[in-house]
Amino acid sequence: MPNLDTITAQDWLRALHPGHVPPDWPPPIRAIEEPTVHALALVDLGCDLDQLTSRADGSLHALLADHDALDELRTLLCQVGAARLLALMHFLAENAEPGSAPLPVVLSRAETAEALALRSALRALSRRFTLQRMFSPERLSALRTAIADANKEAFQ
Repeated sequence: MPNLDTITAQDWLRALHPGHVPPDWPPPIRAIEEPTVHALALVDLGCDLDQLTSRADGSLHALLADHDALDELRTLLCQVGAARLLALMHFLAENAEPGSAPLPVVLSRAETAEALALRSALRALSRRFTLQRMFSPERLSALRTAIADANKEAFQ
């Protein structure tokens, strides 16, 4: 189930990308998500999606095939922070209909302002996490060790 509680969504993001997640754009939680009524509505959304996946009649796949429902989902996704955005994208990708186009691609493919915002957020997150991996202290330490070993071999 996509548990979209604020703390749970932030913990999920931290577990997915351990270490320091910089306060960059998009932030893990946006201001619009913080009022209690919005946070509770997002938790309810996660429960509703979970109920749809447990039904044998393909309700989730039917919902996601509906153009209007996709537009609404796209509008929601471009307004939430990184934690819920990635948690929802992960959930939707895991529960996609076999043989269908990946839902993140479908959601970001349209030429609407919402799809452009969604692509921009996903690009920014991808760029941020790629740079974090590339310049992680562990990776830099391994590189320094490899260079030192190569220097030792070259001068022996």
